[in-house]
Amino acid sequence: MRWARGFHTAVAAGTTALILAATTAALSAAMQDAPVTRVKLGFDNETPGKEVAIALLLDVTTGAEVGSTIAEVSFPRKLLTFQQIKPGVIAQAEGAEVRGVLKKDDPAKDISVITITATAKKGSSLSTGALADLVFKIAGDAPVGETVDLNLSAKAFAVGDASRPVTPVAVEDGAIRVTKFAPDSTCYFYMH
Repeated sequence: MRWARGFHTAVAAGTTALILAATTAALSAAMQDAPVTRVKLGFDNETPGKEVAIALLLDVTTGAEVGSTIAEVSFPRKLLTFQQIKPGVIAQAEGAEVRGVLKKDDPAKDISVITITATAKKGSSLSTGALADLVFKIAGDAPVGETVDLNLSAKAFAVGDASRPVTPVAVEDGAIRVTKFAPDSTCYFYMH
């Protein structure tokens, strides 16, 4: 009988551990699938010495009201030069204000940082879409085949209260691939 009790207790403890592990895994998966507001950078290919535009995108989760965003994009200054920022399609359509400021470069670092702010009209919320296009010039001596990472950090703030963050906010970095040939921009439908 003692063996049976000990075995039964060991099985019960093992079952509890198994249930705890399954619950933790389920909660972790649910948190990853939970709706979040996302700020993303695009990806493009271009040849050395050319300009390339990378989109800064906002994906607002259902029920969230985002009044403004602040994003920082860092990039290697030896390979890219920031040229300008243009309001994206959704920012233009909604009359949102978009500004970009290149922080003063630290000569000790090889990284430049752009701060981009997008602010909706008073009392309005930003919608899902392109907030801005960041225009970079690729260095003429950039190595072909190099993928230049654009690292992103971002925050989103509530409508009417720029001090109240919208949470959670996920970010997705962008990149520029340096290619030997310019991207093919012919129209598929025209060609067939």
